[in-house]
Order: sequence, then structure tokens, then C-alpha cells
Amino acid sequence: MSRIGGLDPRFGSAIHTDDDFCIRAFRAGYRLAIAFDAFVHHHGAGTWKLLGMDHRRRAAADSWRVFCQKWGLPADAKVRPAARELAARPFDPARDRIPLVPEDDGAPTGGLLTHLRSSLPAPAAGAR
Repeated sequence: MSRIGGLDPRFGSAIHTDDDFCIRAFRAGYRLAIAFDAFVHHHGAGTWKLLGMDHRRRAAADSWRVFCQKWGLPADAKVRPAARELAARPFDPARDRIPLVPEDDGAPTGGLLTHLRSSLPAPAAGAR
């Protein structure tokens, strides 16, 4: 994390956050892997509902536009060819590292994480 930093807060909706992070990690020399024995279930679009985002397609399009602007890609770029092109570029810490910003509790933050932390009620006393 110290080398590539955290999640880019420009992708606050969480769409393309993982693409951006993985591209930066790969360019920094980390190997990427797929866990075929893992499954993530997005139950009923819970994050979207929590954030009050009913327009997922628009949010996805907006996030892709931010991704393309960030990486200097044409607006009509396709994900797979764009990822291949970006992965081939060298890692530049000045450009590719997203600083981790400490919050009052010392935990790292990112766009979605910060929003979720500020949106959720505080845990009950004694809750884990």
C-alpha cells in the first residue's frame, strides 16, 4: 500500500475503482491473481441503496468517463483494450500513487470508504 497508495477518491461510486487500483498495482510490479474459490454477492444493490444511487447505468457511465479522463483515454475506449494499454505503461509514483489520508482514528481512507463511514450510524457500545 505504501508504494501504490489507496483507492482513488475520484471513483467515489466504487465503479472502476478496482480497475484503477489493479492497473496501478500491476504497473508497480505486483502480480494480480483471481481467487476462483471466492464469491462476492452484492445483495440487492445494498451499497447503491445506502448511497441513494438509483441510476446505476448513469453512475457507471460517469465513472468510466472519469477513468478515461484520468488515464488519457478516448471517451469511447473499451475496458479490455484500455486495461491492456495501461498495464503496458511504466509505473510512475508521482502519477500513479494515491496517498493514504489518515482520518482521526488513523485508518486509511478512500472516496467510498469515507462516504460510508460518514453515512453509517456509530456502532452500539460493545459491538464489534
